[in-house]
Amino acid sequence: MVTIFATLGWEPKSVIPSLKIRDNVEKLIVYHSPDKKGEDAWQKLWGYCSSIKLPLKSVKLENQFDLIKTAKEIRKDLRKYAGKDIVFNITGGTKVMSSAALLACILEAVPAVYCNEKTGKEETLPLLQIRYEDFLTKPQKNILTVIKQLGGECNAVDIAKKTGLRKATVSHHIKQLGDMGLVVVETSKKDSRKKSVKLLESVELLLE
Repeated sequence: MVTIFATLGWEPKSVIPSLKIRDNVEKLIVYHSPDKKGEDAWQKLWGYCSSIKLPLKSVKLENQFDLIKTAKEIRKDLRKYAGKDIVFNITGGTKVMSSAALLACILEAVPAVYCNEKTGKEETLPLLQIRYEDFLTKPQKNILTVIKQLGGECNAVDIAKKTGLRKATVSHHIKQLGDMGLVVVETSKKDSRKKSVKLLESVELLLE
């Protein structure tokens, strides 16, 4: 039995093809926007699922335009179904919703599909998985974790104390993490001689 996850736009037609081509769907879980059009689409889909006696769970997103928050929420839900047969239809919803869903699928190695708007047929997307930890050294992982523990922003001295690394070594790794787009180094507005290391919000997805 398979559980279908899906992002829902203003019409359920982007989701229904994934249900029709499978005879072993156990449950449908959809993410939709909190506005009236999102609610209306959910009601239409609920009517269809009721007619075929398919359990349907609705997840109303607080902000369908917040990619990181949406990706975190979806990823958390996907982990509850780890080891089970699941598929994610990323066709519907805002571009941010679809992107967040695809990002979560990549991080959790979940198969993603897309329903072609012209043909109405479901197309399977390449199964990708990126383990960002494979691209980071142990000291770099520790530094990112420490920055998060310290509220997402601190200085190199604080990091050196927490990790036991020399300040010069910390600065070297911070430069590399900056080049990778994981942290930014900002000059203090109060004291131009001081610099702080700030963790980018998207990195929190990688540290979970």
